[in-house]
Amino acid sequence: MHPLAAWIDRHSDITQARLAADCRCSEGHLSLILKGERGVSMRLAKRLSDATGGEVSIEDFLLEAGA
Repeated sequence: MHPLAAWIDRHSDITQARLAADCRCSEGHLSLILKGERGVSMRLAKRLSDATGGEVSIEDFLLEAGA
C-alpha cells in the first residue's frame, strides 16, 4: 500500500477529492498515484507532503518511483 493511501485510511476526515483539491491536482491523477500507476513531480510531492503535515515525506514518493 502506498504510504499516502495508508495516511488517507488513518484520517477518515480526509477524502481523496479533498486532498487532490488541496494539492491542486485532479482526483483522477491522485488515484493513479495511489495505485502506483503514475509518478509525481517534486512540486506535487512537496504539496502532498505539506498536506499530510510531513507524515508522508517527499522521500516516500521517491522510494515509490524507484520501486
